[in-house]
Amino acid sequence: MATVLLVNHNRDLADAAAGWLSARGHQVMQCPGPGVMNCPILQGQPCRGADLADVLVYDAWSSGGTLADTELIFGLRRLHPDRPLVLTSPGMELDMGPLEGDAEIYPVSGMRSPSQLAEAVEAALAGHRSPGGVHGEEVGQAG
Repeated sequence: MATVLLVNHNRDLADAAAGWLSARGHQVMQCPGPGVMNCPILQGQPCRGADLADVLVYDAWSSGGTLADTELIFGLRRLHPDRPLVLTSPGMELDMGPLEGDAEIYPVSGMRSPSQLAEAVEAALAGHRSPGGVHGEEVGQAG
């Protein structure tokens, strides 16, 4: 089981995705994103939710504008470079160019099924696991 930070401005999609991931055994923390609340990432500060998560699942358009969204993704990579990042988008291919950070980015365009998201999250985790668990330690209960 892994802890997933799920950030999506669309509450219905976020709830559905949280249900899909929970059904696969993941613990899910939800955040509506910077379009709804103050985001520490956009203020140059680490995010507590990202600190607690093993994998980050972000709606690529969660800030509501291209410039802010790009700033958010670059900020995530700068402040949480060791967290794998699954970027979802409603159908548009993502092209952010090279991003710094040790962990990979897994784009998911046009969320078509629960398995599509779960497979991306599991691929991100599999690419980032170490022998002792995710990030070398067992995952505890968060929030």
